[in-house]
Amino acid sequence: MESGYTVDLRYSAEIAPARSIADHVTADCGGRCLGRLAELDLAATAGANLVALTGRVKIGALALEHRALRPKREAWRALAEAFSAGYLEPIRWWVRRYVGSARMALELPIGADLLARLLAWDPDGWRITVLQLLPATTGQDRATLLRAITQYANRETVNALHGIAGNDVTEARRHLQQAYASRIYLRTFGGISLRRGGWQGPLISIEKRRVRALLAVLAAHAHTTLTRDMAIDILWPEADGDSAVNNLNQTVFQLRRYLEPSYRQGESPEYIVSSSEQIGLAPGLVHTDLQEIRRLADRMSHAGWEQRHAAAAKAIALVNGEFLADLRYETWATRLQVAVHNEVRSRLLPIALQSHASFDVQVATDAAAALVSIDPFDEAATLALADCLSRSGRRRAARELLLRFADQVRTEFDEEASGRPRGARLGPISQV
Repeated sequence: MESGYTVDLRYSAEIAPARSIADHVTADCGGRCLGRLAELDLAATAGANLVALTGRVKIGALALEHRALRPKREAWRALAEAFSAGYLEPIRWWVRRYVGSARMALELPIGADLLARLLAWDPDGWRITVLQLLPATTGQDRATLLRAITQYANRETVNALHGIAGNDVTEARRHLQQAYASRIYLRTFGGISLRRGGWQGPLISIEKRRVRALLAVLAAHAHTTLTRDMAIDILWPEADGDSAVNNLNQTVFQLRRYLEPSYRQGESPEYIVSSSEQIGLAPGLVHTDLQEIRRLADRMSHAGWEQRHAAAAKAIALVNGEFLADLRYETWATRLQVAVHNEVRSRLLPIALQSHASFDVQVATDAAAALVSIDPFDEAATLALADCLSRSGRRRAARELLLRFADQVRTEFDEEASGRPRGARLGPISQV
């Protein structure tokens, strides 16, 4: 008899943890709650491994609140065995009671590996605890824990690692800073602009003209190699060597502060990568519209109808005018502008021309309009846009577009526009 109730011996193992809890909460437990472990040993002998292993973990959690060390070590061995058997998921909250004694796990031969696996299984429950153990570990144990911390880190982990000494921790923290830093999105078609967190995210305003000039140079060379000497020759061609180097260093620092207001070297994400020879935008942290257009164009070639249209629409929406329009009068930017315009034209013109039934008329219209925004004198793009307008029932708008284009050509170049290609629906421009 126990508390007036008879225990059905067939279920003694299942209810052993509950009975242990009842003993544990009494004022005179004195470790009596651990006596139920014998019932679990009998269950294991009978083949009831799930009941036995999970029960040992539960009663082991009670042992952690007593002073005796041996039952605590046995509790951790039971936890390791239950974890290896895959029995912990239903008792996750019981396992979290082991957090306070996690240091004891390191006494096991597989202790560090067990903690790393627990962190992977339940990051929110074990992340901080495993991190706090890091300063007391060395060798392979330290490497195992640090690898798990890095793999299952969150934004708070970066700050938590700050006070832990060691080159390995410093390198891990630098890696996490880059991984969890907010991304910067740089538009180069039309006016140069920066946004944080997405193409439609909050705008980052840069008031200083010299800093904006450096950003423009970095944007122009985001997909090529830019040496420090090249940047200096572009921005400060008349300055002497020492002054030019100092100007560049100061401007880089100011740009970093715009991108990360609390910037501290070695403590903050490096959006601007600067070495003794080269300078540039960090490719993993700063995304450019040209880079995104290339990525979306590659996706289109292997996508289905809906995915292809979605990718095309996103790519087209990024083209809002000339590449580096702010620099159209800078001679150093001309070569880059021509090369990029040709590349984007090669990607968007087939969409605008609807050379195959891959895109609907609205997507083709937008592609043609984007190309015209890059080059108002692109005759093929203008004719494609007129065709799209005509196909969508806007014939008057198509004719007005062609008339304006013909007038522009006559005004700008003092010559007539060429005839319309074979198969056109509106007839030659001169006959509109």
